[in-house]
Amino acid sequence: MEMQKQKPPRKKNKIITKRKVLSATMSGTLLMTSVVIPTAYSLLSNQITAQAAALNIDLLQNITSSNNSGTSTTNRWTSNSGSHNVDFTISGGALANISVLPGTRYATLVVPPELRGYVAATGNTSVSTNITIDFNKVALITAIVNAGDTLISDIAPLLSSNPLVTLNLAQVTQQLNLLRGIQDIGGGTFTSTTTLSNENALLSAPLDDGVGHILSLNVKTILQNLETAVNNLNATGPGAIAVNAALTPLKLVLNGAIDDVLLPLTNGTGNILDLLLNVSALGDTTITIPTKITAPTTIQSDIDAKFVGSAVQTTLLDVNILSGANGISYVYLAGDVNLTLVAPTGDLTATTSAVGAADAMAALPATLKDDAGVD
Repeated sequence: MEMQKQKPPRKKNKIITKRKVLSATMSGTLLMTSVVIPTAYSLLSNQITAQAAALNIDLLQNITSSNNSGTSTTNRWTSNSGSHNVDFTISGGALANISVLPGTRYATLVVPPELRGYVAATGNTSVSTNITIDFNKVALITAIVNAGDTLISDIAPLLSSNPLVTLNLAQVTQQLNLLRGIQDIGGGTFTSTTTLSNENALLSAPLDDGVGHILSLNVKTILQNLETAVNNLNATGPGAIAVNAALTPLKLVLNGAIDDVLLPLTNGTGNILDLLLNVSALGDTTITIPTKITAPTTIQSDIDAKFVGSAVQTTLLDVNILSGANGISYVYLAGDVNLTLVAPTGDLTATTSAVGAADAMAALPATLKDDAGVD
């Protein structure tokens, strides 16, 4: 799917002279460009600033969970009510700090014991997230920033000695700022295959491929914009020839540092994406896991089935640990109503009665006989 290119508001180019080059602003915001990505992925147009981190195995904080089963304590499914499509939604916010965790990122949903064997995945898990990264922890990114700072500082004396020369460094400065420290580099949506464990106790979907794809797209956008800005550097005015001559080797060094990251990301080679993943974290995130729940044929008593959702990074998916997460939602089922006949106990006795007009003078028989004439 290809997004329409979003054009940032037009601003007048800032011409930096010898008096302005040393005071170039060091702040900037990410400018997203149009990219072509697989249909399972899309970039978010709105970006939410966040500083995130992972603590223990949790990827998010303030996790909540809900489902669209439509059940409640007063509206329960009955036994033999068939199959029901139910989406479970897990939401959470960014943690406070970024730390490197071992293992793989997963979205998880623990199936309650009462319904194990009755729950199945019906499609891919969908994820919408923002991504935060600490660029200070990636040496190759630091090399780019250092090369850019060197270019700006080395060119300043030349501009000072050539007061009529102008050089626009605004775009270079802006893109360099996006690679400094902790940055929210934007977000996106993706899907991931949902798997049900052999014990029917856990639904899970790996997140690293999707997060890595969005991370790669956004970092490549920054680097491509920076490389374009560097290539467009051109001094004008009397004395510009000397300034441009000095710029040439500085631009080569900076572009070389950019290509050390950009080319592997573009070609899918090397371990640069793993390095970026290791120092990135999820921001505000929403995860949807589609399921089908089949009501049991018999239900002895009411069931409040507790499903527990979470987003974690771990080397082992332990159901016992994941069951203690905070993303709880319920599906409610009604117990069967049994009408049971209770057999009588003890000796059975019979009584007889006669209906008719009473005759006060009639003689009563000495014995009572049955219909066979036996006393």
